[in-house]
Amino acid sequence: MEKAKYVVTVDKGYWSQTDAYTMKDVHAIVAGAIRDAKEMGRSSVKFTIEIK
Repeated sequence: MEKAKYVVTVDKGYWSQTDAYTMKDVHAIVAGAIRDAKEMGRSSVKFTIEIK
């Protein structure tokens, strides 16, 4: 199995980690986190992207 190139950690009230294999995956995870935050009425999103 291919090793993840990035690990995206998003603060959803708890820290949620997701492996990403391409920059497109990273973009989708970040876009989803922003969309979820807007739906929940939050004005900010905290996340980190670890480059492996």
